[in-house]
Amino acid sequence: MAEQQATIDSVLAGRGLAPEFRLPRGQFLEALPGEPPPLFSAFVDQHLRQALELAYRFDQVTNESGLDAAIGAIGEALRAESVVGLVQYSVLLFLTHNPQGRSKIKIKPLEMRQPDLVLSSSSANLAASTAGSRTSPPGPTPPDGLGYWREDPLINEHHEHWHLVYPTSLSPLPAPTASGYPIGDRHGELFFYMHQQMIARYDAERLALGHARVNPFAVTPYTESQFRVPIAEGYDPGPLKLWDGEKPYPFRARPAGASISDLTLDESSTGGPNWGKIRPGAKLSQQVSFGNAAMVAATTGTYASAGGKAVNADNLGNTVEANINAVDFVDTNPPANHPLYGNLHNDGHIHFMLYDNIAPYGVMAATTTAIRDPIFFRWHKLIDDIYFSYQETLSAYDFSVGPKVTIRKKDVSGVSDVILCLGDGLPASIAGHKFGSRAYNDLAAAAFGGAEWHNDFSHGSVQLKSGETITTTDELVTEMLTRKIVLEQDGGKKVEETIQYLSHDDFYYFIRLQNDDDHDQTVAVRIFLAPESESADRRAWIEMDRFASKIGAGGRVVVFRSADQSSVIRKPALRPDDLTNEDGATRAREAQAWCDCGWPYTVLLPRGTREGMDFRLLVLCSSGDDLIMPDHPECCTSISYCGLQSLEYPDKTAMGYPFDRPFRMPIRNTAQSFSNWSSRPIRIRCKNI
Repeated sequence: MAEQQATIDSVLAGRGLAPEFRLPRGQFLEALPGEPPPLFSAFVDQHLRQALELAYRFDQVTNESGLDAAIGAIGEALRAESVVGLVQYSVLLFLTHNPQGRSKIKIKPLEMRQPDLVLSSSSANLAASTAGSRTSPPGPTPPDGLGYWREDPLINEHHEHWHLVYPTSLSPLPAPTASGYPIGDRHGELFFYMHQQMIARYDAERLALGHARVNPFAVTPYTESQFRVPIAEGYDPGPLKLWDGEKPYPFRARPAGASISDLTLDESSTGGPNWGKIRPGAKLSQQVSFGNAAMVAATTGTYASAGGKAVNADNLGNTVEANINAVDFVDTNPPANHPLYGNLHNDGHIHFMLYDNIAPYGVMAATTTAIRDPIFFRWHKLIDDIYFSYQETLSAYDFSVGPKVTIRKKDVSGVSDVILCLGDGLPASIAGHKFGSRAYNDLAAAAFGGAEWHNDFSHGSVQLKSGETITTTDELVTEMLTRKIVLEQDGGKKVEETIQYLSHDDFYYFIRLQNDDDHDQTVAVRIFLAPESESADRRAWIEMDRFASKIGAGGRVVVFRSADQSSVIRKPALRPDDLTNEDGATRAREAQAWCDCGWPYTVLLPRGTREGMDFRLLVLCSSGDDLIMPDHPECCTSISYCGLQSLEYPDKTAMGYPFDRPFRMPIRNTAQSFSNWSSRPIRIRCKNI
């Protein structure tokens, strides 16, 4: 098994391969400028189908002859494939979806398998070795100070892994069921929601650094002139490159002031596509037409095709992404496919990666690098505008029918039932106990229940019978840290590169719930956060957690919840100590498998400011019948952005509920008006900026 792991590690690293795994195109970038071979992109249907076909072959060989035989098939594929990174992606798909492969082979973290893909764009290290490898003038590193977030290796790895878990196609293509092709339950809705949440989180970072929230790339009604406007903000990826076949593929800069254009590049001579002929949105006029058609469907609730099929969040997401469950999916023949609504989202990535029709591509080509370019968020804000416009057509919820539960709020009753504590505010005696154990539950009940139930602990302390103290807080704390990335230069020389990243102090929720009904209840507890200045806008709310809680008839309970158990984050949570090992072989990292999907724990909180940035924390209880979590340990609980493997999405409510449609009254008033809602102000302070 160790040999299998080592071979796969080399394949995914694109270096140190045994002769039988080396590509005949290994010298493809020996002299630049020239004609580099095409780079794999998961946003390109043809590329993804080829990768899925290979992954299926590896799957079949594994099931019939074992993993060693599959590794042999991987070697054969590497020797035959001309598209850079395609076989690597097929191996990642195979390891993500094949049970035997997933159980025996671990996918190393992105910064360990491809460290040159996580370098800072401002890095000076190795700059000399990449000089002369550019085919366009460098674009300035965006001066917004947000490189630490867009270029965070774990955020980029999250985006990569989400698209591995939810590919847009299948191979072989089965007969569709009544609910469509099996590419993941509520795939389209989750595509919309996960990316919307990325924008909300990015907006919070922008506000902390004094910038406005993201503007969409264009606004409806879309016009070709809007799409051709020069993009003021450029992006230079610096020494960023992908290794595949002993030579690196460099990513091009997109200079400030450049515009996107019709796709005309023909790479057929190097084994790639003729872009102008295979993409439904090759011309910007086509992209504009598709975007406007999607917006019409979103705002009218009806598609112009499929017999006037009704729009919902899931089929709209499928159509805009676009995937094989799009309403205008015809077959896998690109020129015939998606004739009415196009391949809007994916073709947008292609236009930005080939803004001037010159290879090599820009970072928008790859799921591992796209987030690094600020244009990613502007493009996705346009995509989210379509989602938001659909939501605006929906009727507001009637929150008066919620569960009979009380969560007090200080601005109404003088007592807040939403209590926060930092890790150093807990007593030492709790250390070593498993989270969720009786010791934790007893601690919560003793500190904030019983005789303490009517006291407010928004900020202060409570003494336990043991004499120990719990200190509560109205301020959560983040910090900027650095760690080393180990790079290998030609000749095997190892060098270290420092990257900066965001993290935070551990924190905990104590949430007091009172059952106002005469029978037992299970409620779904949902926690959200928004910058106070934006809290009236439902698009600004960031999901922090959701979980089920039982309350006895007429009873009271103090729910003790650790932030590292959040339904948003990948499990187990990776803390800074887990990110410092050169080989990545920490206990937490070794446990990663399907659970690689999920938001990084280190960036669960926005950065905040030096003085402390004002946020609003909101907690509501909805019916527990809606949130059904599996009870077997193999299932990850990073459900919010990733769902559950091969199972239905465990929450029956709309993703983002209750912020998935308009409110009857302002959000703040809603929280004040219903007993099963509570909100409170908090601050987030970065302690070392």
